[in-house]
Amino acid sequence: KDQCSRTWTRMLWMLIQRLLHFASPPPPSPSLHSGHSPPPPTPANTVVLKVEDTAPAPTQAEPIPESDPEAPTSAPASATSNASANSSSSAEPTGAQPTRSSSTTSLQPFVSRQYVIGGLTFEVDARYVIKSVVGKGAYGLVCAAEDNLAGSQSPLPGSEEVAGPAAAPATAPAAAPPSNKVAVKKIIDPFHDHTDSKRLLREIRLLRSLRHPNVLHLTDIMPPASLSPNNWKDVYLVTRLFDTNLHRVIYSGQPLTDPHVQYILWQLFRALRYLHAAQVVHRDMKPTNLLLNRDCELALADFGLARYMPATDERKSSIASNAEPRGKSGQLTKYVVTRWYRAPELLVQNKRYDSKVDMWSVGCILAEVIGAKAVFPGKDSLHQLRLIVEKLGTPSPEELAVIENEQAVNYITGLRHKDLGGPQSNVLARLKGLFPKAEPLLVDLLAQLLQFDPAKRPTASEALEHPYLAAYRDAPEEDLPTPEIEMDFERQSPTKDELRNLVWEEVVRYHPDLRNRI
Repeated sequence: KDQCSRTWTRMLWMLIQRLLHFASPPPPSPSLHSGHSPPPPTPANTVVLKVEDTAPAPTQAEPIPESDPEAPTSAPASATSNASANSSSSAEPTGAQPTRSSSTTSLQPFVSRQYVIGGLTFEVDARYVIKSVVGKGAYGLVCAAEDNLAGSQSPLPGSEEVAGPAAAPATAPAAAPPSNKVAVKKIIDPFHDHTDSKRLLREIRLLRSLRHPNVLHLTDIMPPASLSPNNWKDVYLVTRLFDTNLHRVIYSGQPLTDPHVQYILWQLFRALRYLHAAQVVHRDMKPTNLLLNRDCELALADFGLARYMPATDERKSSIASNAEPRGKSGQLTKYVVTRWYRAPELLVQNKRYDSKVDMWSVGCILAEVIGAKAVFPGKDSLHQLRLIVEKLGTPSPEELAVIENEQAVNYITGLRHKDLGGPQSNVLARLKGLFPKAEPLLVDLLAQLLQFDPAKRPTASEALEHPYLAAYRDAPEEDLPTPEIEMDFERQSPTKDELRNLVWEEVVRYHPDLRNRI
């Protein structure tokens, strides 16, 4: 009887221990997950984003019969938001009939598949199964797709993945396993315009050459169905698919905690340190160009406005494609485009600038993360400068000396006389007033980034040493080779046809069988 009692007591104790074990899972990490069902427990050192509410409702891809007419090519499209894995999980289109090209060479016939997406024809290599639209913009659109050949053959030339650091810091999540989910970006008829052709070639060469775990890499450029550059219109680029982008996260209403912000900034500054060491200036930093996965993994995207600025260029470059138009008198004109993240030296059209323009942009992005709205939402360049002076104060004469444009100096001096913001003597105090609830070290970093004088802003390497990122101070240093970047065409004046042929040469890098087809 006593033995039976002891046995039951032992079994009851084991049952209680088991129940306590299941009732007390490991503490979850700071998470943005707030769906209908609770997320699975995650390791305490993992930073997790909830991405379900950050992406728009996907537009389904529908197959197009071969007899359908060509869709118009003037619809809007997107360059940068290759986001959401959720939309890529929609059902595969049924009934899509692959079509074969009429190539008469000894090459394997090109097998393509066509879809109608938002009124546009989307024709891609049959290895890619289009799932849905995940981004639209001015000159293209991005679709989520699955690569049926992922992992089943040798990678395309130039498409090898870049490994992360040998040992990630304690607060960084492990790298995600390889996926067959890709982003396919259609650029609509870029060759009709010389500027668009040049921008496309620039972006392709940079995406191909840059090899960093926090920089988006180009994995494929699809050849046209004709297997020839002649009459080539639309260009399809393939990159890795990310879950969302920072803009969608900010405006989803999900709180970003300090661990989130620290990990995002650490990756972003690493990417910029790599870019700037390679003498590349991004020049178009904004939240939509920062792609994110749910584990907070970041990749910098959209290099269409980037510049390769080697020392031989004396840091001097035309910024015509990113500058404000001038009136006949040479004055700054009011031209409505998004410029909220543009550094003052670009707003006033300085001809000489450097990588510090990217650091100002990071400051604008960081302020938007903290305040959940753009900090300088200027309607034009003049209004943009006015907002900067209102919130940060009037630059000192020494700071104004860096402005090459006399018209801009006179404008800012006039703002000072109106006493809009007072002297820019203590940006830190002003930002503390704007963001009183923010972590003091974060505001200190922000104040360093939002300096009117570029020389006062930190480099990416210096920003990585800021106390706010102390948790990552012991992260292993990257040992990545300096990329070889071919940008000779920037110094030349190639015609549209010559630019088309240069883009075709990039296609041949990924598909060597197409060599000698020009």
